[in-house]
Amino acid sequence: MSQNENDNDVDGDIDDDDDDYDDDKYEEDEMNEYEEDDMDDDDEEAEDELSSMREAVTYFLQSSGFSSPSTTEESNAVKEAMSQKETDSRVQYNIDQLQRARYLQPQNVLRIEKELNQEWKLRQDTIDRAVQKNNVEKAKQIKADWMNRIVNGTPVKVRDRSKQIQWEKEFRNKMIKERMVQKEQEQKEQQQQESKEETKVREERKKEQDAAVVAAGAAEEARKQKAQAQAKAEAAAAAAAKEGAERQKEEAEKQKKEQRIAAEKARAAEAAAKAQAEAEAEQVRLLREKQAKEAAEAAAKAAEEEEERKQREEEDALLQPLEDKATGIVFAPKLGDDDLYFIGVGVRKKAFVSIYSVGMYTSRDVKMSLEDFLEEHDKKEALTFLHDSIQQKLTSSTTMILAEPSKTKQNPFKTSFLLQMAFSVGAETMSSTIAESVGQRYRDGPMEVTELKDLIFAGVKAKGSATKGTTFLFECSSDNGLTVSVDGEVQGTVNSVELASAFVNVYLDEKGASPSLKENILQHCCAP
Repeated sequence: MSQNENDNDVDGDIDDDDDDYDDDKYEEDEMNEYEEDDMDDDDEEAEDELSSMREAVTYFLQSSGFSSPSTTEESNAVKEAMSQKETDSRVQYNIDQLQRARYLQPQNVLRIEKELNQEWKLRQDTIDRAVQKNNVEKAKQIKADWMNRIVNGTPVKVRDRSKQIQWEKEFRNKMIKERMVQKEQEQKEQQQQESKEETKVREERKKEQDAAVVAAGAAEEARKQKAQAQAKAEAAAAAAAKEGAERQKEEAEKQKKEQRIAAEKARAAEAAAKAQAEAEAEQVRLLREKQAKEAAEAAAKAAEEEEERKQREEEDALLQPLEDKATGIVFAPKLGDDDLYFIGVGVRKKAFVSIYSVGMYTSRDVKMSLEDFLEEHDKKEALTFLHDSIQQKLTSSTTMILAEPSKTKQNPFKTSFLLQMAFSVGAETMSSTIAESVGQRYRDGPMEVTELKDLIFAGVKAKGSATKGTTFLFECSSDNGLTVSVDGEVQGTVNSVELASAFVNVYLDEKGASPSLKENILQHCCAP
């Protein structure tokens, strides 16, 4: 059901209440009339007969929720007629009302009831069909016509006027009695209501009295609690005073203890300061002794180094340039400022042509170590020692650089090979030959080998070829790798110690490019 239908139902209920109120007022007026008039005039009663019946029917219809077409109840009735279930209940209600009023005039009332039911069923079928066709206006019109017929004209035909008047009087007397019974019932209910109100008032008074008693008890309890709180406060004050005295005593003892501890700390600090002063004095003494010892050692070392330097200078002064007998090319006994000493010379031949002479330079300690080997009996051991010693110094120095770079870089290990051309060779041939020899002994890939080849080729390219007298210096270092110089001009460095190690193997391994170099090293460095 929609909201509008609910609103209309509410309006209908309100109108029903108003109609009931009007009917009650009407009944009271009727009863007052019957009390004032004797109703002896038959003519007046005959004239009122039809209007009374009409009013009775109208009353029953209004009590069922119907009224004249001009009121708002008509629209509610039409809407309510749209529900078959509600319609059936309305019809049954009208029948019940008529049965209650059957004592008015049984024959006429039964006839009215029958006619009303038949008329209503016919009209209701028509209304239902109109509603089903959504023709609400037609349904309203049919309902309005039927209501006008019922209210404004009655189908009752009076046959016995005197009996009708008698029945009317009986009806009115019964109505008066019912009204009196109703009033008595209302008075009784009012008395019961007043009795309930008095009982409620008594209960409220009792509750107020109980509340007053509870309030008095609460006040007494509050007074007791206040007294207890006051007693507790006094006890707490006394305890606080006692506690304060004890606290003052404890604080005094604490201060004395702190003073005693402070005095002990002061004595301990004095003793510690004295011990520290003695320790510092001892440290100063030890430091001075250490410094004196280090100074003495440094002086001794400096003297030893000076002596060694002088001895080396004397030995170096005795050194003479060495000549490669195969080519007649001469090599200096020392190489530049690198403190590298000449240990041997050899020739690189191709068929019967001497291509270049190669001189090898290394550190003084390596050269001096070879003196422990005999030239005739320890050739293999001496060459193996020379090879392994140089390789170890190159690789171990690399490890030391990673661990202690600042210390190792100050004194890196170096070994150099000086090549002097005895025969002119093209730049491409020279660079390719050397690079190929190194590449056969290098395992890390061709990139560094190609870089070496490019450096050699770049140095010779300006001259067009490696002519006789052209020099190539290959410096193998533990910190830089392999550096290439042509005619004293540095061409560049391949930063790979592994490549430098492979270059050393070109002349010192079992398949060395110059066997005469190894023989000359044994003759020049080993003991006879």
